Amino acid sequence: MNERRTTNILLLIIALPVFFYVLKIVSFIFIPLIFSMFIALLFLPLMRWLANKKIPKFISLLFIIIIIVGSLKIAGELVNYSSKEILATDTAF
Repeated sequence: MNERRTTNILLLIIALPVFFYVLKIVSFIFIPLIFSMFIALLFLPLMRWLANKKIPKFISLLFIIIIIVGSLKIAGELVNYSSKEILATDTAF
């Protein structure tokens, strides 16, 4: 029984770096996937609430997309305004 435990520990020690190496290689897939899952979980309560109000799914999705695009537009405008303010100030720090 002790040999089996030692074998499992050694296998874990070998498999863990391989797992993280493969995860690093395919990170270009996992980063957008995790980001999209975060966005989906963020808007899930709103989707459920709209479904309980008997609003069609197409209209609900359109509403969510408008909210996301509007948020990105506002964030872009804030970054644009902030960068203009930084460039307009005296550059001698």
